[in-house]
Amino acid sequence: MLIGSALLDENGASIGNFGILEAADLAQARAFAEGDPFNRAGIVASIELTPLPETFQAHRIADPMTLRR
Repeated sequence: MLIGSALLDENGASIGNFGILEAADLAQARAFAEGDPFNRAGIVASIELTPLPETFQAHRIADPMTLRR
């Protein structure tokens, strides 16, 4: 998992989560998502997977500490 966060509505109430995962293929990503403890506990209502282009620059998801340089 490269990055993830809660999703909020305009009032600040949690409406879900998102994550950016590095995976070899869609099947590997689906297996990861389906194995998530919240999903296995029945808390997750749905899982949507959207591939990003190979040109997505994952290394640009920066640690806040590296932004201070």
